[in-house]
Amino acid sequence: MMETSGRRRKRVNPQHDAEHYIKLKTDKTGLTEQFISPCKGRGVIASQFFKQGEFVLEYRGELCKADPYLEKNKFNDTVEVFLFDFKWKGTSWCIDASVEDKSLGRLVNDDHRRPSCKMKTVEVEGRPHLCLFALRDIDPGEEITYDYGKADWPWRKMDKSTLEISNQTGDLEHCIQDKSTLEISNQTGDLEHCIQAAVPPIVATTSLLQPASDNCFVEYSKKRSSRQKQVSTYTETSSDESDHTDYSDANYVPDTEGSSSQLDEDEPLYPTAQKSLPSLQYPDLSPQKLDNYSEILNKGNGATTFKKRISKTPRKRKLSSHSATNSNESTPKKSRTQQILDSIKVLPPSKSGSRRVYDKRNYCLFCLQPTSKIARHLETVHKNKEEVARAFQYPKNSRERRNRLNILRRRGNFAHNASVVKRGAGELQACYRPKKSTEGIDYIHCYHCQGLYSKKTLWKHMRICPAKKESEEDSQSGKQRVRSKCALKTAVVRDIGEGLKTVISCMKYDEVTQLIQNDQLLLQFGQHLYDLNGSRKNRHDYIRQRLRELGRLLLIAQKNTPIQKAEELIYPANFNHLISAVKEVAGYDPERNTFQKPTLALKIGNNLGIICELVETDNLSSEDGDSSLVQFAREFKAIKNFRWKGLITRGATTTMKESKWNAPQILPLTADVKCLDRHMETVKSSAERMLRLTPTPYSYAMLAKVTLAQVIIFNRRREGEVSRMEVSTFKDRKKSEINMDMAACLTSLEKKMCDFFTRVEIRGKRGRGVPILLKPSMVSAMELLVETRESCGVPKENIYMFARPGALSAYRGRDCIQMLAKESGAKHPEILTSTRLRKHIATMSQVLNLQENEADQLADFLGHDIRVHRQYYRLPQGTLQLAKMSKLLLALENGTVSHYKGQTLDDIEIDPEEKVDLENSDNSSDESEPLQSALEAIKTPENETTDQDGDRGPWTSSSPGTSSSPRTSFSPPLKKGNRSNAKCKWEDHEVRAVEKHMMRFINTCKLPQKLDCTQCINAEPYALKDRNWTGVKNYVRNRITALKRKACAKD
Repeated sequence: MMETSGRRRKRVNPQHDAEHYIKLKTDKTGLTEQFISPCKGRGVIASQFFKQGEFVLEYRGELCKADPYLEKNKFNDTVEVFLFDFKWKGTSWCIDASVEDKSLGRLVNDDHRRPSCKMKTVEVEGRPHLCLFALRDIDPGEEITYDYGKADWPWRKMDKSTLEISNQTGDLEHCIQDKSTLEISNQTGDLEHCIQAAVPPIVATTSLLQPASDNCFVEYSKKRSSRQKQVSTYTETSSDESDHTDYSDANYVPDTEGSSSQLDEDEPLYPTAQKSLPSLQYPDLSPQKLDNYSEILNKGNGATTFKKRISKTPRKRKLSSHSATNSNESTPKKSRTQQILDSIKVLPPSKSGSRRVYDKRNYCLFCLQPTSKIARHLETVHKNKEEVARAFQYPKNSRERRNRLNILRRRGNFAHNASVVKRGAGELQACYRPKKSTEGIDYIHCYHCQGLYSKKTLWKHMRICPAKKESEEDSQSGKQRVRSKCALKTAVVRDIGEGLKTVISCMKYDEVTQLIQNDQLLLQFGQHLYDLNGSRKNRHDYIRQRLRELGRLLLIAQKNTPIQKAEELIYPANFNHLISAVKEVAGYDPERNTFQKPTLALKIGNNLGIICELVETDNLSSEDGDSSLVQFAREFKAIKNFRWKGLITRGATTTMKESKWNAPQILPLTADVKCLDRHMETVKSSAERMLRLTPTPYSYAMLAKVTLAQVIIFNRRREGEVSRMEVSTFKDRKKSEINMDMAACLTSLEKKMCDFFTRVEIRGKRGRGVPILLKPSMVSAMELLVETRESCGVPKENIYMFARPGALSAYRGRDCIQMLAKESGAKHPEILTSTRLRKHIATMSQVLNLQENEADQLADFLGHDIRVHRQYYRLPQGTLQLAKMSKLLLALENGTVSHYKGQTLDDIEIDPEEKVDLENSDNSSDESEPLQSALEAIKTPENETTDQDGDRGPWTSSSPGTSSSPRTSFSPPLKKGNRSNAKCKWEDHEVRAVEKHMMRFINTCKLPQKLDCTQCINAEPYALKDRNWTGVKNYVRNRITALKRKACAKD
């Protein structure tokens, strides 16, 4: 078996092998990253056998032309060590590998004595690529090395004893044994700081996040030398090798479109199903810690002058051209997740010239081996498997057999794709390969058969997927929902509950959803919200909203800050980056200190508090919890509590207050409400007639929408409460029988109302039960909806009264009201909303001057707390100030406030056009006459007279003895034309007419309003033809005063 494997490996063309991995933009699975020693740092170790001349790996990075005239200080020391200069076709080139992209070529160490590989140039699609080829046989466990060139590298001058560090000090933790010496402060504990270790070949794991400072002791790998040699081109016609001086690899990945280079058809695919060996994890150190660490390391190894030697290394290098630099600077930064996803590809079919090469191989579900004949492989190797036996029991060329084999093929490819996604690089095996190389992010696995399809065509496959059960209907879901649901099948998604999966599957599949599905802490945050609110389906939208708020924040942070995952949001060192991301996502204007989305900024603050608590509690309750994360969480809370208010909360709350300043309070017009009501009655009668004749989803939908809108508007109920009313609630309604004792307290009209309406109690805000009243026409329409719901396509699992055909949700009341309002022809349809209608009834109820118990009943019916009802639902302040407070201001201006003692604002009657002359009567006889008449009309309580029986209190005559001299005190203003009107006695027929309609005010000692008095006069036009509304009100006032005096006399 080994010999067969060896012969197959001999047939692999190194050129084709290199081109294959160049197109994939990934490394072989036979290599792994490993920490070698504190002196060497990290390196690359072979985990499988490599034969002499075989391709090993590529030095990937950003390719640009070298420019010796570019400013010398363009790159710092950290970036400089990853710049690789070489010559190709007479032109100087440079590969910049300063960005940590998980590639292994940038980690290969130097060995000028006995290197295992040599660097060569491979041309693909007209672009040079640097690749390492084995100089000799490389055994598993051996380090991959090559000669950096003939430059005088600092580590080559070091003593042998300095380089030979024992295995006991190989671990980074052994090198830093004295923790007290380091004094690692929490303030510099950002895990995303670069690992700038103290020795040459170590590569910073996250150096792209924060560049090293000048005094930072950076790690070295392949320092560029002044003595360079041209690297020869390795093509099909020439395989000459050339020396080179140094290397560096960045984030550049060559474009693979149009490549004519191919692999041999007889060669097997590479073992991509194997799991790569786990690489060691090292703590990230800040520059301060690195300085301390380097001193300890130098003391422990005797290399006291090592850091100084490195710092004196001449910086001779060729830099990239101006054009390349400018283009790179304008390119937006990619997040770490995006860099990994860019390394996952779906390759097109191979071609030899203009002919297609049929080299597609599928992966076995059971042994994960690639094969071009998967059916034959399953039949010969895995025929004892149950799934295989079931597939082959059907006749050849039958549809059932073909479908089952296709499902096994897709499941095997899914297992391979899962390993590629976990590894972060490789080639995905799609059901249909594209015409050109495509990024793996554009493909999603089917939820049922696990086949890999393009996002654009996945919804078509879902309709005819052979693995889909008959009870499952995906055709009703939109394209975005299908993508999001299927994306949960990929290996990137962490282990979460089925309930949360259902919630996430309903999200629109975009980059925010992808980010949420790939971040463990965001999924944990969503699981926490689901545990609190998951039992109520109406709260699922709330969970999705909260998740997307943090997802958008993290997406902005990844593009503009070093933060790459949700956990890093709560690192204390990242607080300033977090603030900048929050301000950007909320639309912060620094000049005006305002936010476009102030509520979003406040919500993000609350979400971050929950994230912080989750990190702290999970690590405290776990046996293998990270104590540093607990410390980070506590420090973040302290920083947030002190600084968040000034940086975010203050500006957000100020923006919200400014938006409400002098904002008009618009309430619906009565004419618009009437217009909408008439239109709804017309639509309902038409829809009900159509539904009774021919039940269709359209007629059902129209009747459901109009009935829902009618119930909301008639009851002034919150639209969400009525929309979520269940069928069982309506069916269990009971027409309450009136208690006999209670019936005695009701009027005949109120008794008829109890018989006319049907009362149904539904769940309202905060779980309180709120009633809705249904007219007989509404009950008839709702009964018809219940009878025809199944025949119109409403699923049995849908529990809502106003259900949507073909869905498990209900119609939204707001959308229904707005649709009907626009169709009705109302002047202001945008104002006709359930919220404004609720405010309308709560506000206008003040006109009725309800008693306290009546106001409590109205508030309870609307689902309000009486305190909310009194505090917020008032008449508009502008109306109150014009109608009420203006009376007081006029009285103050005229100096007549004392004359209204004991009266309410409603009782005061002042004509704003009446002017009171405050000047002395001697000034003008014309001016003194109105004042004199006003003074004569003043009545005092002692001068008021009543009837003999004391029940009636009208004035019968003016009081005698009125002084003829003018008084200096102010008098109440009089109505125009009232000076010559003498007080006349109330006749018996007038008294009876008033008491017939106004006795309820007299008994309750409550003054009537103008409207009440006008209605009384209109009801008795003949008896009260000589009375105005003020006379009626004065009569009632005098009767009330007489009753009060009578009651006081008895006491």
